[in-house]
Amino acid sequence: MTKLYIKAHKPFVEKIITAKGVKDSVILGIKTYTNNEIDEVRKTFQSLLENVRVTRLLKEIDDLKQDDTISISDAESRLQSLYSEIDSTQEDQKDKLHAFYRGHILFLKSAYLAYEDAAGKKVDVSVTDTRDAKPLEFLWESAEECLPVLLDVYFDSPYYRDSLITSITETIFNYSAKENERKN
Repeated sequence: MTKLYIKAHKPFVEKIITAKGVKDSVILGIKTYTNNEIDEVRKTFQSLLENVRVTRLLKEIDDLKQDDTISISDAESRLQSLYSEIDSTQEDQKDKLHAFYRGHILFLKSAYLAYEDAAGKKVDVSVTDTRDAKPLEFLWESAEECLPVLLDVYFDSPYYRDSLITSITETIFNYSAKENERKN
C-alpha cells in the first residue's frame, strides 16, 4: 500500500527560540525531512547518544576499585587515567551532538548582538537573516560564514543553549520531551 504524506511547501520550519532568564529571542530555520529521511536522521542521532565506551570505562573503574592485587598508587594512577578518558569521551560526544544540531539549522534571523571595538566602545550588530548577512571583516567575510559564527555564540550562551537543543530536537523528530508524546 502506498503511503500518502503532506509535502512541506518550504524545506524548513521557522522556530522562535526564547532565551531563559532574559527577554530575548531569535528565529531559527530548521531543515524538514521526508518520512524516509527522518529514519536516517533518527539512526544518526541514536548512534551519537550511545555511551558504550563510557559504560565500559565505568565498569573498568568498578573492577579496579574491587581489585585487591593492585597497589594503591597503581590503582590511583589507573583511576586518574580512566576518569580522564571518560571526560575526553564525553567531550567528543558533546562536540558530535553540537555538530549534529548545527547541521540541521539552515539560517538564523533577528539576532541582536554587540561587541567592543579597539577603542573599547560598544558597537551594536543586527543580523536580520544570516542568508543575506553583510560581511563584518573581523567576524565573518560572507553570509555563509555568518551562520556558524552566530551559532557558536548562541550555543555557548547559557541563556539559549537548552532552548536551542530542545527546539531543534522537537522540530526534527516531531516529539516533545516535556509532553512525552509525539506532536500532531
